[in-house]
Amino acid sequence: VKSPSIFWHIAPSLQSQIGGPDGFYFGNLALSFHTEIILTSNLTFQASANAGILNNYEDLKLLSDSVLPHVRTDQVLYAKESSNFNIPRFQFNYFHRLGKDTYSKISAGIFEAMFGGIGGEVLYRPFKKNYAVGVELWDVTQRAYDQKFSFNDYQTETGHLTLYYEEPRTN
Repeated sequence: VKSPSIFWHIAPSLQSQIGGPDGFYFGNLALSFHTEIILTSNLTFQASANAGILNNYEDLKLLSDSVLPHVRTDQVLYAKESSNFNIPRFQFNYFHRLGKDTYSKISAGIFEAMFGGIGGEVLYRPFKKNYAVGVELWDVTQRAYDQKFSFNDYQTETGHLTLYYEEPRTN
């Protein structure tokens, strides 16, 4: 792929929340913009933005009363505050081949609706095999409820060990 290369699309999106004490269904119909820019063979930028069209979030009222840190339990605040315009992703990725069958990715930016930060993965993927193993480590901060470019005070580290498997009959 020639660098830089820009890929983008605009499409409708529907964010849904099903079930809860405030009602059975809550949703936000939005127009979504997605882009990926391949800056070099090792560096990419990904971004997405949503512009709300129609939602029924005004009836969402029940907030989390947990005494534990609110990691995913503030969904009501994220939904209500981001219903007009939000930026779910604004992320740079750097890829590097570490050796035969071993690769790395370092990412920084806004990863998703609720968190942004820095982290990466080391991936072992043997050539012509249908499996891979990845180890990830992330240092993330909770985003502000409006899902633009500010953050809340909650910060944590998280990691994962992932086994990838491509089922050969159906791919």
